[in-house]
Amino acid sequence: LEVWPRSDEYNWEQPRIQFRPSDPGSWHHWYRRINEFLRAYETTVPDEPPRAPCSTHNRRDQQMRSDNCDLAMRMWAPCTADEFYGYHIGKPCVFLRLSH
Repeated sequence: LEVWPRSDEYNWEQPRIQFRPSDPGSWHHWYRRINEFLRAYETTVPDEPPRAPCSTHNRRDQQMRSDNCDLAMRMWAPCTADEFYGYHIGKPCVFLRLSH
């Protein structure tokens, strides 16, 4: 089982995510790591569930999703890029991935 986001120096005994909701600089790294992780679940082919056609544009640290982002990834709300995965309100989302 993998927990995302995770740090570069990930410790299986103590997975740790530290941040201050009021300080975007303290959680922006985690936000980017989740975006990188979720990129594998995005596609340009809408008929390929559970993937969704999405594109991410970064403008001065403002994350924007394209209008054609399919419902599959929006069902994870409030754990979406639009909601900064909950880090800005102190309720961080984590994603679990089953390992082989």
